[in-house]
Amino acid sequence: MIITCIGSMKHRKLMCLLSKEFMSNIEDCMFYIPDMVNGTLGCNKSDIGDIEIKNLNNRHKNLIKISDYVLIIDYSVGESTHEEYLYAKSLGKCIIKLSEILKYFEYNKDIVDSISAYKKEGLD
Repeated sequence: MIITCIGSMKHRKLMCLLSKEFMSNIEDCMFYIPDMVNGTLGCNKSDIGDIEIKNLNNRHKNLIKISDYVLIIDYSVGESTHEEYLYAKSLGKCIIKLSEILKYFEYNKDIVDSISAYKKEGLD
């Protein structure tokens, strides 16, 4: 099973927690998060060049294309995430919203705390 996570890079810590959760508990699961090339995970777009941004965006679209599921972190969704969501939808991908499955992670305090922090900051 291939799952690609989409969402704001503000949520990179949460994405890493989710990746560990899925990869540790589901056999034959590949879980991809954005910007995992050349150490750019979580970099501000101003820190990398236009070509690298374009390449990273294309790489992420290719991951969406080969995915069985797309998991959207639907807190503080920006333009890029919305575009990726529409792209996944246009491909007929099964899209899962984190807010709709959050109850399944209630036992994982790190995940719940990470989401709660964004809610308190009013980013959702």
